[in-house]
Amino acid sequence: MHFAIPALIAGIFMRTCLGGVFQVIEEDRGCKIYTKDVHGCTGYSASFTTFNGKDCSVVVDEIRLGLSYIDVATCGKIDGKNEAWIRVEKTGEVTFFNMNGDKANCTLDNGLNTGSSCSASGYMSLNSTSAGPSSSPAASKASSSSSPAS
Repeated sequence: MHFAIPALIAGIFMRTCLGGVFQVIEEDRGCKIYTKDVHGCTGYSASFTTFNGKDCSVVVDEIRLGLSYIDVATCGKIDGKNEAWIRVEKTGEVTFFNMNGDKANCTLDNGLNTGSSCSASGYMSLNSTSAGPSSSPAASKASSSSSPAS
């Protein structure tokens, strides 16, 4: 009984400390979120807006009237469904979700400007069965395993 409590606390700690890094990048005149080791996912999201100087926040005002965020696919597909996606908020908060129920989020250090980044914290779902989204053999056009351009 005494062993169960420390093991439970350690398990909760491990589940809440999982995360990775998010960074806003520009590629082919589109703004994307680059993820590095976010629940096993490393790569680029689909483009969420057209690059406008250093600013990537314009689309959030124009897409989905009345909402302050946009969801973009990342890390491949399984059976035609996005394996993971990132919610990009007008405030600069980014949240990663995947099919397993894993989640990680943080607020970008310079809003939705290129080069802005943050270290994510998150949790792994009890239903999580894989090493992460990038473990899938199917990769979408929106994801890549290369590093962002500096």
